[in-house]
Amino acid sequence: MVWVSNPGKVFLVGLGPYIYDPKFCSISFVSQTNYVYSVAAGTEQNASQSYFVYIGEDLVSGNQVVGVIRYNTTNNPCTYEYANIQYFNYSHQEFYIVGVDPLGLYAYGQAADFAFVYNLNTYEINVQPRQIVLDAPFSAFPSFVPHALSMTENFVIVAGYGFDTSVSEYAPIACLFHLNPLTFDISFVTFVPLFSDNRVIPIISAVDYSLAYDMSVAVNAQNQVLVGVPSFDSVVLLSVNATNLNIVNSITRYQSYTGFGKSVAWIDNTTAAILVYNLADYPWSSSTVHVFDLEYSSITPIFALPNNQQTFFSNLYSSVSPSFVKIGSWSGNLIILDSNGEILLIHSSPSGYCSVSNKTYFGILNIFLPVPCSAGTFKNSSGIGPCFVCPQGRKNSGDTGIECAWCQTTSFCPLGSVNDVNYSTVQSISTVRAYPESPDSTIFDDILIQNMFAIGSTNHCIVVSPLFWTSIIIILAILLLVVMALLKVFEKKKNHLILIKKIFKQVDLVGEGELWVGGLISFAIIVLVTFAYWFSSSYLGQYPIETSGDSTFACDTSIRNAKFSTGLQLLSIPKSDEQEPIFNMLDDQKFTMSVDFVNTLYRHADITVQQNIGSNVVLLNISDYLLQNDNATLHISLDLPFHQMNVQFNLTGPYSVGGVRICLSGSLSSNGSYTVQQLYFCKFFYNLNETFAHSSSIDLQLTKVINVTDVLTVGDNILYSGLWIPTFTVGTISDQLLYSQKGEYLRYASTQTTLLITIGETQFYIQNTQSPIAKQSEIVFHNLLFTIVCLEIFGLIFLIIKLLFAPVFTTLLLKVQRKYSHIRILDMDDTKTEKEDALEIKIISTSSSRPRQLLPQAFSVPNDLSHMQGNAISGHNDLIKEDNIAD
Repeated sequence: MVWVSNPGKVFLVGLGPYIYDPKFCSISFVSQTNYVYSVAAGTEQNASQSYFVYIGEDLVSGNQVVGVIRYNTTNNPCTYEYANIQYFNYSHQEFYIVGVDPLGLYAYGQAADFAFVYNLNTYEINVQPRQIVLDAPFSAFPSFVPHALSMTENFVIVAGYGFDTSVSEYAPIACLFHLNPLTFDISFVTFVPLFSDNRVIPIISAVDYSLAYDMSVAVNAQNQVLVGVPSFDSVVLLSVNATNLNIVNSITRYQSYTGFGKSVAWIDNTTAAILVYNLADYPWSSSTVHVFDLEYSSITPIFALPNNQQTFFSNLYSSVSPSFVKIGSWSGNLIILDSNGEILLIHSSPSGYCSVSNKTYFGILNIFLPVPCSAGTFKNSSGIGPCFVCPQGRKNSGDTGIECAWCQTTSFCPLGSVNDVNYSTVQSISTVRAYPESPDSTIFDDILIQNMFAIGSTNHCIVVSPLFWTSIIIILAILLLVVMALLKVFEKKKNHLILIKKIFKQVDLVGEGELWVGGLISFAIIVLVTFAYWFSSSYLGQYPIETSGDSTFACDTSIRNAKFSTGLQLLSIPKSDEQEPIFNMLDDQKFTMSVDFVNTLYRHADITVQQNIGSNVVLLNISDYLLQNDNATLHISLDLPFHQMNVQFNLTGPYSVGGVRICLSGSLSSNGSYTVQQLYFCKFFYNLNETFAHSSSIDLQLTKVINVTDVLTVGDNILYSGLWIPTFTVGTISDQLLYSQKGEYLRYASTQTTLLITIGETQFYIQNTQSPIAKQSEIVFHNLLFTIVCLEIFGLIFLIIKLLFAPVFTTLLLKVQRKYSHIRILDMDDTKTEKEDALEIKIISTSSSRPRQLLPQAFSVPNDLSHMQGNAISGHNDLIKEDNIAD
């Protein structure tokens, strides 16, 4: 490495390895009147080739100078000598460049008026006047303006501006020169215009040196050439052979005005570094270096240098950020020169490591040395770049930086995860519940009827069903009727039967004491009405809903003696004297904000909190902080001085944030019939496939909710309760669109993550009103009506039975009885005839054997038969009489 300072009139030579024990040599100018334009050395020079070439101008004589300086760093201090100095009798050259072949054998110099080949071993030099011939419409006259060159062992590529006669202005071109070491000669071969769309610059800008129109060239081992044209924000990729230059591709940021291509370098045969001169005002510089993998993509870089892991801060005071002016590369390492004269030497680091600045020499040389990848990142190949965030679903707790381990399936594990974070520890929480809706029926009569005459399917519904127990009583009454019918059969139990009938007549509510059957039904009525009173009394106590438990007295345990209404009101509408206190209490409630930064490596010392008031910033004190057990979640709390304000969290460092949980809390307060409910809610914001944005914003709008509870009893106070409900509006929490369009390298560009939370209040409030469906007087009145209705319904049923069903039933019964009685008489007549026939046969038989003795008896038979017949008829009449009595 060779560094030159024209103000200090000194060269500084450094020899690696720079990781440990570097060696430096300071060489003074040979003359105080010398001005050095450039220095060069072969990229593959060995340890015995301790020399470099410089070109310049003697400010007194005006002669052009080229020289070779040899040095020896084995001695302390080092020794050096000007091995050879050559002077050219040419006037001041606005453009004068030099290069050395990789082996350090030859130097080639190019100016607008001449060119030279310089043998670095024999110090023989061949100076030639301008001999470039360009094909039409280009011309080397009035002059070809060289800006940059790069050499191989056999050819030289020179980039500059050629005169385009068709437009009379200069256009960027690349020229191929062949180097012949045997003849010690160099010859022009060909050239190629770098753009086909007539991009040109004015003559005055071409012939007078201007930083904006500088160019750069780099050649790799595969004869691929990068030519940077920062005036057009483009880099052209060429392929070269002995006779031709061919355009392969171009990387352009045309009209971005960033100086893209100010300097170029090959990291290896496929990786190119491109200096972007004026990209943005980063803390470390206004320039950056984009690194492209040309095999993969020439559109977006794979990373940029410096970045949030590989930062650089100048050791020299300057009112403005320095800019990078030149880059170079060797053996996969990168060197950067800035406008303050400082050098950044970035070593290629192995897998699992990233090179960061941790050594400085002479206040100007900054050495970037390898350090392990931080948690949440990895690097699986060697190189000069940063470590990359772990993919989604993987983590790195800092144990190894080569690869990321798999997360648990139940964990929150986005890009850049540091550790497993259980979802249960960062879930969203809200104590606000949806305001209930009024039931389908808000008329007590309907509610009472629905609950009196229904039987549910569950055990609970059956047990509390009035209809079920009424049916049980009716069944028992039917069983009692059966028992009474059995008692009627037994003559000895008739007194018991009469007593039971008398008792039931006394409790007859339906027939007003006239029907003993009405007494049986009255017990069912009493059970039904009792259930109605019990239901009504319990239902009255189910108000308000805040103090009510489950309604175990009904099948539907969620039934409440409450109806609800909701409406929106403007805050600007004047409040009544009764409403004003609850609004004041809500405005006076103190808020505490808590923010959890989830799956991050940020710690308390990395965070500041501020309020932005116009262009001014007010720092806010952090009241509490806590690092969770997972070592990946940082909890920050602070008391908010106002309800409406903005709070900005600044997290300084290269780390990413997986997600953010925002919580707001406030304490419970009450004053008589006014209560402000406790405020506590949390909302978790995240993008599973992305890290949190480097600059994110979330709006939180708070709305007042006033709950009004009407009185159940006249004379009580109306109850007011208030609470806040949040509404979040997400501004930006992900940079995914930026990365997809502009490149992943921007993920590592920022050294700070900011979260801006804006808290405001809506211009309206919600008023919820709760009122009872039925009050005590209404329930008493409706229960009285229900009792009367039940009596009238059962009385109507008895009346219908008496007028319609009883006559029909009686008629049918009488017909059955008559038919049954007629059958019995016929049976008795047949029996009588059979007996008479038998008797007559007997008499005849007796008369035949004993006529004299039986004759008087024969005449007495009819009397006996008449007596038997009379008894039979009498018995029949007795049966009919008994049946009539039974009827």
